[in-house]
Amino acid sequence: MISEDFGLYGLQNPKIPICIFRLGTLSKKLLEKYNNDIEKLPKLHSDMYTPEPEASIKTGVKAMVQSIVDLLNEE
Repeated sequence: MISEDFGLYGLQNPKIPICIFRLGTLSKKLLEKYNNDIEKLPKLHSDMYTPEPEASIKTGVKAMVQSIVDLLNEE
């Protein structure tokens, strides 16, 4: 079973804008091993989950910084 209760935070009073950021962290090699079948891939809290740390961190930092820059540049 998969669920995320983060969205409930945005329903509370006072209303506060929220954002959830999802980042793929598995290597292309691992995706190919499972024939890109996301149902068979090791899940986030599984003992078989093996992210690609360096690439994941670099991509995550770049994406989050760009998101912040875009928000600050909104008129």
